[in-house]
Amino acid sequence: TMNCWDVNVTLLEKYGYTLDDVKNAGFYGWGDIFAKVKAGEEAEGKTFYPFIFEGAVAERIVDGVSIVPGDANLLLSYYYNKEDVSAPGAYGTELVGKFATPEFEKFAKQMREYFQAGYIDPAIAIGETATDAWRNAQNTANYLISTEVSLYGYEVTTSEARGVQVAYLMDYDAPYIDNTSVQGAMMAISANSAHPVEAMKFLNLLNSDPTVITLLCYGVEGVHYNLNDAGEAEFTDTRANSYSVWVNGVGNVTLLPPTKGQGADFQQKFAEFYGGSKKLPIYGFTFDTTPVQNEIAACMNIKEAYALTLWTGAGDVDTLLPELLSKLDGAGMQKIVDEANSQLAAFLAQ
Repeated sequence: TMNCWDVNVTLLEKYGYTLDDVKNAGFYGWGDIFAKVKAGEEAEGKTFYPFIFEGAVAERIVDGVSIVPGDANLLLSYYYNKEDVSAPGAYGTELVGKFATPEFEKFAKQMREYFQAGYIDPAIAIGETATDAWRNAQNTANYLISTEVSLYGYEVTTSEARGVQVAYLMDYDAPYIDNTSVQGAMMAISANSAHPVEAMKFLNLLNSDPTVITLLCYGVEGVHYNLNDAGEAEFTDTRANSYSVWVNGVGNVTLLPPTKGQGADFQQKFAEFYGGSKKLPIYGFTFDTTPVQNEIAACMNIKEAYALTLWTGAGDVDTLLPELLSKLDGAGMQKIVDEANSQLAAFLAQ
């Protein structure tokens, strides 16, 4: 998994800043950068918000938390160690209520400060418009810093699509492996398949034959793409208009020819980069919510009324956060946390 800051480098450099300035200032120190860029862009007659993001992902990056497998409603957090994601984090291997930590409160208050300063688009604080506002800002390069669940080399694709230089910044030492990343791109043979053996043969072929996977991922050479003198695939308008594939969900992408701008050694670097991934200490654990399904149902409804507002800075933290925590406590949140930790302890003891 790579939860990253998505930086519009072209716009950043327009105002005299570098990626190092973004890294060194960190999330809690971006106010001066946001102020300068917003003022400059709006002096040109634009309505401009420098910070447009996916709230839940921003919190994961800042606080160093991962999704807890089985916790579909995002009520829990596992805090990993940013210096070494394979080592226990701030709370050891304990799971905690997502909204009940000092780290979350600090994050939410900083978001509130940025929101009140006019740096965050209010549209991302509204469930019905949040995703469209975030993605539209990215696609039109009308942002300075955003969020992305990225992958190695993705900046080549997004830079070309947006017409600006894009960079992705990780805030931890290595990509981490959890159940979500393992399960995020899988192929399976249906238990009801009439031809399971043949299906398995096809999957083996797909993941071992460059011709087959290139055909599925890129299309037909000469129609959907062409190979340049460097051996890189250059996509045609036909592919853009009629053949769109989620390449990283198909199979062994290291067999593909690199795309334009990636370089001839891209797939080798791709494999080496992910070869350095580290497993989280809780890797393999999935929370069985059955024993606390009533409490989860109650807490889910409460959380949905507050989370996006807190993630995006759209409401007063000193009022909303205590209110949220009180309601969660009354609905059985501690029982959920205790049950999850009991199951995790049993899993780790195996």
